[in-house]
Amino acid sequence: MNIFLRKISLFFLSAVFFVLSFHYLIYSALLSNEDYFKIENGMSTVVLGDSHTETSIRDDATLGLKNLSFRGESVFLTYYKLRRLIEVNQQIENVVLAFSFYTLNEFRDEQLNRTFKDYFWLLDAEGLQHLNYTARNAILMLREADSQLFKWGVSNVKETIYFLLTGGYRKMDVSNVSEETSQERLWGHYFKKDKKNLQDQSVLQKAYLEKIVLLCEKNNIKITFINTPLHKTYSSNIPKNYLSDYYADVDNYIARYPGLVSHLDFMNSIVQDTYFHDGDHLNSTGSVVFTEILHKRLLELNIIKDS
Repeated sequence: MNIFLRKISLFFLSAVFFVLSFHYLIYSALLSNEDYFKIENGMSTVVLGDSHTETSIRDDATLGLKNLSFRGESVFLTYYKLRRLIEVNQQIENVVLAFSFYTLNEFRDEQLNRTFKDYFWLLDAEGLQHLNYTARNAILMLREADSQLFKWGVSNVKETIYFLLTGGYRKMDVSNVSEETSQERLWGHYFKKDKKNLQDQSVLQKAYLEKIVLLCEKNNIKITFINTPLHKTYSSNIPKNYLSDYYADVDNYIARYPGLVSHLDFMNSIVQDTYFHDGDHLNSTGSVVFTEILHKRLLELNIIKDS
């Protein structure tokens, strides 16, 4: 019986090794194709981050602004996306990075495995070791990734970038602002699962925020942390210690990297209920208004230039 189990285990491990090796070769080949990661030549400012920037900032070719944010994207994953973008797009001069009061919280670590299929081919050995994945779950995710890649690659090769390089402005038409929906968002962002105790900051996310800044410094790229508009039902109920920690982190980066790191805080810049999708996201109407506000501010600070 023990011999039989050993044979089964050996067969399973061999199969897993074969599948992972096959995918490594396939996706390594894809990564070597720069066309999949190339953005328009005139786009010198990229917007990265999670759903806050994804839903609030529209692309603008006249200002060279390209939004590649994606819902649920952590600082950890943004680092690997940005690293590849910089390798392929030498014209990038500025990075606008979503940085809110919850960005470094530990719930982001828990989300990593759910986004495995979208990013695993971008990760290096250091990044892969942070994924807490069983072989079975890895294979299931690879199957899903394969089906998506086949769909995009076969139907329209030019659109494959939107799978390999997930992100872009997302239009939100519905307005559903209420105390209840904002509270649900607050629980997920700041509280542990018991909804009583507060989350700690993630050591991993803090480390990769530092790596993003160092990556920008190495490539002479300016980085702007941006806090997008929040509805009063959300912003007024953020636990106070997160506010103080956030501004302390921002001040620390600006002090350590003068001229490289800047910060734009738009938390209270929009107050109309009809401009919000929920407590911490703008809807499509709000995004039009906010994009204009942002553009004006970026021009004033000479972060971007009007062509």
